[in-house]
Amino acid sequence: MLESKSDQVRYVLRHYAVRRILSSYIGCLPSEVTLIIEKYGKPQLANREYLAHFNSSHSKDFSVCALSATEPVDVDLEVLKPLDEIHSVSQVVLSQDELSCFNRLLPSAQTSVFFIKFGQERKPFLNVLVLV
Repeated sequence: MLESKSDQVRYVLRHYAVRRILSSYIGCLPSEVTLIIEKYGKPQLANREYLAHFNSSHSKDFSVCALSATEPVDVDLEVLKPLDEIHSVSQVVLSQDELSCFNRLLPSAQTSVFFIKFGQERKPFLNVLVLV
């Protein structure tokens, strides 16, 4: 159950955004997008004739949606705070050159930092660290 009114609003907006993205891709109205939950808890389009695989994730006030026409896709979003956590994650996911550039940026405490993992079948193939 969603605790607060703001959690409820974010939930509705996230689900609307996913339906809007899917409806645009498959060519129907958002209200015509029917989703089912597969056995591992991942949402799918109920109509299997549409060639669309998707997944979404959220963290705090932010959301991301991944869409693929050919293969199942996973996505995970984490808003990272405090800066200690950001630096420890950057040590793991960035190359030496990227890490050197990142360390020169030294984000302030006011910076929003997102870590996004894209993958298939729980195997990441793209890691993105976004500073905003």
